[in-house]
Amino acid sequence: MEKTPKNLKTPAIVAAAALAVILLLVGIFVNSVQKGKRETIELPESSASSQQAAGSAASSSRQEGFAEVTPDNVQSILKSVSRPDAYHQTFSILTTDGAAEKTVTAELWVSGKKMRAEITDGSDVKTILTDGKTLCIWYNDDQKPVTLALGADVTQDDLAGIPTYEQLLDLPRSAIRDASFVTLEEDGNQEGGFVYSASGAQRQDDWISLGSGLLYKHTTLADGVQVYAAQQTSLETLMDGDESLSGVFLLPDKTDPFAK
Repeated sequence: MEKTPKNLKTPAIVAAAALAVILLLVGIFVNSVQKGKRETIELPESSASSQQAAGSAASSSRQEGFAEVTPDNVQSILKSVSRPDAYHQTFSILTTDGAAEKTVTAELWVSGKKMRAEITDGSDVKTILTDGKTLCIWYNDDQKPVTLALGADVTQDDLAGIPTYEQLLDLPRSAIRDASFVTLEEDGNQEGGFVYSASGAQRQDDWISLGSGLLYKHTTLADGVQVYAAQQTSLETLMDGDESLSGVFLLPDKTDPFAK
């Protein structure tokens, strides 16, 4: 029987096709590598990085919202700000009268309706203790406290003598001259709101921390001269009933003036 001749063209065609496929894959690979140099490949985020990104996005969104602070809307924005239920805050207060200057320290402990304020002026310490209904005042711990009933129109802030941002809510719109979103660099770059208000020859500037919901700084100028300045020097946000508040709202003899 005559043998059928082998088709020598077939292996050549297969080899050529295989070579073409290899060259095509190499070309795709090289193109992919070069493209990778120009583009960043996005990998699935870990839960930690996802939370960080979410936090950054929330902060950015919040900043964008407050970046639109204007004299027309600042009072509405401040209505959405709230103080923590319990905190420990310290202020340095400078008052100026001509060439005379006086610096005092005001230390506040607040838990719900209870407040203790210690105003230190040199060696004298004035202590104010209240629950919103009863007021106790004494100077240094060696004097007997004076106890009074508080009127309904007297607030804790009035007793401490430190301005608060809530007072800005009572101003007529015409008194607010400027308002903006700011970064409080002295407070670890916290987000804040700035409000400039004026009445006659008196100007007041307020910086409010939007993170804590508390007044951060306040200045009062009369005829362009600073006469009062309050600057927060420390802040500790606490949980209501925190152990650090134990014994804070007591008289010098360790009795509770608000016990029923």
